[in-house]
Amino acid sequence: NDCDPVCGDNYCASEESLETCFEDCEPIVLDGLPISISSFGGTYPRGTPYNNGILVGFDSSDGENFVLRTVYSSNGGRTWSPRGVVASHEIAQDRDLANLMPWTLPNGQILGGFRHHDKPGSNLIYRLLASTSSDGGFTWNFLSEIEVGEVHGIWEPLFFVVPEVGTQVYYAREETNHDQDIVMRQSLDNGASWGPIITVAEQTGSRDGMPAVAQLNDGSLVTIFESFREPNSGTFVVRTVQSNDDGATWTHRQDLYVPESSTQNAGAPYITALPDGRLLASFMTDENSTESDWPNHAAVAVMVTDGVPSFEDLRWAGTPKIIVNESVYWPSVMVAPTNEILVLYDQGGPKVQRILVR
Repeated sequence: NDCDPVCGDNYCASEESLETCFEDCEPIVLDGLPISISSFGGTYPRGTPYNNGILVGFDSSDGENFVLRTVYSSNGGRTWSPRGVVASHEIAQDRDLANLMPWTLPNGQILGGFRHHDKPGSNLIYRLLASTSSDGGFTWNFLSEIEVGEVHGIWEPLFFVVPEVGTQVYYAREETNHDQDIVMRQSLDNGASWGPIITVAEQTGSRDGMPAVAQLNDGSLVTIFESFREPNSGTFVVRTVQSNDDGATWTHRQDLYVPESSTQNAGAPYITALPDGRLLASFMTDENSTESDWPNHAAVAVMVTDGVPSFEDLRWAGTPKIIVNESVYWPSVMVAPTNEILVLYDQGGPKVQRILVR
């Protein structure tokens, strides 16, 4: 019996070795043990390639303050060293400082986006802000306001660069009816100012949230996000939308993963392009848990596309591969400059698990 073709010509000589053979042919396997990336603790790790290494930002605290920190690895995620603090603010009621998102720009500078909401008066102020670093994440300076206001809740900024049009920021934006859309703004000056809102994903009652973006080999874009299974259902599934005009318009709304049971969830997704052109997606799911308390008791799963996708042909292969068992929070995926594939997540603090995708 021949093994899965993705593994090449691996021949099973006997019935006894059949199970081992097919285990070796798993398309997604772990590469080493999980590694803690910081002694400070924290959550919501997001990474960006930088200077042949990896810069990761995450949300944390020091007991008195919210602290948005960065760490760096020069060896494919095997060891990590602290870098700098993007922002810090005293912990207070009705204040949060979170959702740190670093992104390396073509000019070598690093953007750091985050939310900073507080209630200095009678109304809650929602803020998505951007800072910048020109020394690899050691020091940071405030750069711009992505959006500030009192009406719309705004969450989870995600930077992406499309060479033809500039820097983009995607985020979840609540509407006046308490529904939520995925929106995007573009910057022509490396994040110093931002253009008008472009709606990426919207559906009445779906509460679309937690966007991430990847570019396909044909130049088109795909945005992944979590969404209510049915309008106002309260349980999440993972969906995508696509753009064939650099993000100006979005179509092809479709399911990526929907758990079998209507009481189980799949959410908090992320996506990245692999060196061979396939896409890798990660998300949380509680479908294998005996507990029902989303987002608690979730595991981290990953899926890969069935071949190299295009704007008209985006398909996902097989079933999700569980990378980390419950309870895990806010995963993301990225590819290091040296082609290591990393799954970042919070399990008792920010951690990284290298994987192989054959």
